[in-house]
Amino acid sequence: VLQLLEEMKEEEKNLSAPPEIIFYEFLEYLTKDELAFLQSYEQEMSEIEESLMHYNGEDISGRIIKSRKELLKLQSCYYQLIDLSETMKETYGIFTRFSAKMERLLSEARDLREYSLQIRELYQTQIAVRQNKIMQLLTMVTAIFMPLTLLTGWYGMNFSQMPEITWKYGYIA
Repeated sequence: VLQLLEEMKEEEKNLSAPPEIIFYEFLEYLTKDELAFLQSYEQEMSEIEESLMHYNGEDISGRIIKSRKELLKLQSCYYQLIDLSETMKETYGIFTRFSAKMERLLSEARDLREYSLQIRELYQTQIAVRQNKIMQLLTMVTAIFMPLTLLTGWYGMNFSQMPEITWKYGYIA
């Protein structure tokens, strides 16, 4: 807090104002770069989505989960700041603007969290498509070798009544 107050003083914020104004300015200063921070999150998630479009089997679930957890923490923080500003605006009307700002940031964080869910679903879809291709290949291999397996099983029994055993060209046939 002291470090932030020093930074505010360097930016020539009026620290001799009434306490509620200083507190309001402090909260504004504390959250001044939040929108840019959320936009950087959106950029990171767009990059994850782009890498999914060119999916090469890379496991990116950890990045998605990390983003979702951090966005959940941000939402919790915004909720707390909204509660604080709602309480303060009952006494000091100046906090109405801060409350609206926090509502917008909360909405943006919710949208980003929803976006992360969509990216996770896209990731799961990519994995399912890849598994389906593998299953198609295994099915084709099985379909090719199944008749051969049946024939080798049948003719590998060596029953004495089989006509091919006593025939001169039976082995070749």
